[in-house]
Amino acid sequence: MGYRPGMRDLRTGSTGNREVRGQRATPPQVPARSVPRKSYEPSFPALDPSTFGTLRRLLDETVLADTYREFLRQTRRRLEAALNAPAEQDVAHVLGHTLRGTAGMLGAAGLARVAAEFEAESLPETRFRALVQETLRGCTLLEAALREAHVAL
Repeated sequence: MGYRPGMRDLRTGSTGNREVRGQRATPPQVPARSVPRKSYEPSFPALDPSTFGTLRRLLDETVLADTYREFLRQTRRRLEAALNAPAEQDVAHVLGHTLRGTAGMLGAAGLARVAAEFEAESLPETRFRALVQETLRGCTLLEAALREAHVAL
């Protein structure tokens, strides 16, 4: 693969973009957008603008949309399966660990924060069910934030 604009030259460290000696060009920032407030008002953002901006710069729009779409589909499927399975601590822990890592990687800060609670040592079934519902609402908020950022889901 040859050199393309925007790629870093490993010898000089230059990207060939608007760099001034000793100063690097700052990447464009994705503006933080608020999700319309509904009956459920989280105390955290649905989508981290920094992580989302990085993914938007690195991925093709189709790949970006497919990634978020698949994440939301799999998350909802896992949550529905967890609700129908017998309440076991291992199920909650694995679900939380998987969801927290993936959500964090995709900039879904709100979902990552809720998912961390699934990993608690002793999670009563009523709290587990409440967290599942909160996570499902978080998926809806993430979808709204992605649509507002013009990601075609």
